[in-house]
Amino acid sequence: MDQKTKSFLKENWFRISILSLIILLIGGSFYWYGIRPAKIKSNCAWVEEHLDAIPAQPASSNWPGCLKSTTPKTWEEFNKKYDCHDAIPAQPAKDSKIPVFSNEYYLSCLHEHGL
Repeated sequence: MDQKTKSFLKENWFRISILSLIILLIGGSFYWYGIRPAKIKSNCAWVEEHLDAIPAQPASSNWPGCLKSTTPKTWEEFNKKYDCHDAIPAQPAKDSKIPVFSNEYYLSCLHEHGL
């Protein structure tokens, strides 16, 4: 630092400290009363759900009666009656978020997190 900057800091250290304190208080109150409640409400509005892995299933069309017919309506009726389906690939386990439908859960979640 040069001499001019040092002398400015020595003369105005109290003003700079007060200004820094005011900026910290405004920023902290904005976080505490604005950002924090918004994050809590967002997290309480959704519930994490774990879906287990689904193993692969082979096609059940290995007997002659499960051949596709030319009429889709007939094929749909046949599928319902004989449970014919194409091969289903395996699906990995995954976590997802679903919306909360219970007002009691939402309110208790807000209370647990300090709102």
